[in-house]
Formats: sequence, structure tokens, C-alpha cells
Amino acid sequence: MIVKPLTVFRGKNAIDEFLRKLLQEEKLILHTCVRYFASNAQFITRKGYYPYEHFDSFCKFYETQLPTRSAFFNNITNENLSKEDYEYAHHIWNIFQMRTLGDYHDLYVTVDVLLLADIFENFRTVRQNYYKIDPCHTYTAPGLAWQVSLKMTKVRLELLTDIDMPLFIEKGIRGGVVMISHRYVEANNVYLPTCDSRLPCNYIIYLDANNLYGWAMSQNLPTHDFSCTDEYVNFMDVPGHSDIGYVLEVDLEYPDELHDLHNCNLLAPEKIEVSLNVLPILKILLKN
Repeated sequence: MIVKPLTVFRGKNAIDEFLRKLLQEEKLILHTCVRYFASNAQFITRKGYYPYEHFDSFCKFYETQLPTRSAFFNNITNENLSKEDYEYAHHIWNIFQMRTLGDYHDLYVTVDVLLLADIFENFRTVRQNYYKIDPCHTYTAPGLAWQVSLKMTKVRLELLTDIDMPLFIEKGIRGGVVMISHRYVEANNVYLPTCDSRLPCNYIIYLDANNLYGWAMSQNLPTHDFSCTDEYVNFMDVPGHSDIGYVLEVDLEYPDELHDLHNCNLLAPEKIEVSLNVLPILKILLKN
């Protein structure tokens, strides 16, 4: 039987980075590791190193020495294990008197879990001391952030009792793909030797917006006094941080001269169910 170990990759040595930072700032005490490893706890204050690609069968667990340094190659980051880190792995092997790679495997997994437990307990302590909220009582980090935001702002959210209001708000949500993807783009750039003087000049430019999620999360959110109105509102005159916001439902005229230009990324898209009685109208619109 062939065994292929799988791991979750969330950034380069995330646990090691947390440990180093917290230990330097003296904000972390490895209670769990100390209770489990006693006097040897001083040797496991960093994440270990595991030869993932080397373990392709259970037979490898019975090997009586560490494999060569090349066996620790990381296929995710395409990096070799440094000589210093390889020596550290040998040091751990000797300190804990390993007999087989199975022993090394068990220690690696145990240390990984216990270090993560100490890091998380530190996370819980900090949040409980500052917010008086236990992260273990929420399912996710966004859930914790939601509880904290409600508590720290002392906001009271109004309950919508008219079913049409939340349905109307849902229809006003905009999102999805925010890019125009083309497999191939060719420019006729005057600064390149391939430029064709018989054709119009054009260029390729890459544009990106930084911190889209951070920007959205810093905007005002509706909390109370929800109401429907049909009065005229020039939404362009509404400040970005106004105390009053709007979810709009509008009828738009899309100028014919913009159809080709906006073909790949329409403005104000609408999600609707196309029924049979609408199809004749769509045929007329497509012809125009």
C-alpha cells in the first residue's frame, strides 16, 4: 500500500512565526508543553521538521535513523532544509532518544498539536482579558469579530419585521467577479520593435485595487430606522460616511453606444429568471 501524507498549508511556517514573536515578547508560556514534556520542554520551543516526501509507505516508520537532508525538501515552497535546521532535527532525535522514524513522527505530531494548543490558549486569554469574550464560544474568526463589534460599539440592531425589506436588501447586494479576464491580449506599442505603424497604437496596463475587503469593512453599516421611500434622491450627493444610506431599485437606460464597450463587464447587472414571455422582448433587444 502506498501512503501519501497530506497537510494544510496556510503560509510559510505560520506556527514557527507565531512562536518566535510571542516568545520574544514574553507573551507566551508553554503550559501544555511543559506539563507534557517536563524538563525536555526547553528543546521544543520551535516547530520541528518533517520529511513528508520520504514517507511513501508504512515501512519507513521502522527505519532507525533520519533520512538525508534532501529528503526534507519542501515541495510546496520549493525549498531545501538548511544545514542548521537539519542539525536541529538530529539534536531532537538524540535528546528524545529516538529509535525509529515512527518515534520521530509521533514526537513531531505531538509537538505540533501542543504548540498550537498553547498558541490558541494565549489567543483566548488575550481576547478574554480585552473583550471579555471567549473565542471558543464562536465558530469562526468572523463570528468572533461580529460579537466583538457588537459589544465594543454598543450598537443595538433593529429587527426587520417586514419580510419585503430583507428581500429588497438582498436584491441590492452587488458582488461576484470583479475582473475582466482575457486569455490573450496584444498591444501595438510604439516603444517596441514589433509595432506596426499602419495600425493604431495601444498599450497594456495592469490595474489593481489594494485592500478591497479592508475598505469594505471600514464603511458604515445600517443599524436602525429602516424605511421605504419613493422620493427623488440624487445618490451622487450622498457623502460616503453619511448617517443615512440607501439601497436603490432603479430603471436604467443603457445607451446603445456603450453595449460593445461594456460587453465583458456590464454595469448594474441584474440576476433575474428569464421566463418564456420575456424571450420575444430579448430577441428584439439583441437585434438592436
